[in-house]
Amino acid sequence: MTGDERKTGEMARKGAFGDRTDPRRYDDIIDLPRPRTGRHRPMDPAARAAQFAPFAALTGYEDVIAETARKNEEEFEKK
Repeated sequence: MTGDERKTGEMARKGAFGDRTDPRRYDDIIDLPRPRTGRHRPMDPAARAAQFAPFAALTGYEDVIAETARKNEEEFEKK
């Protein structure tokens, strides 16, 4: 590794705001209270949980898979 490569790697690790691997980098703000705005009420816990609930991104996908499996089994049984 050349000196330039070493320097580039170090710059990537440190970034523009210091060493990103230093676990103490947030010591000055870690115990501050969470900021709250006056505009929005805190979200209801049930509504917040719904944001992270699993959902069927591909509706009908499981039905198509089941139908394909059924057709393949029929085809396999014929042979």
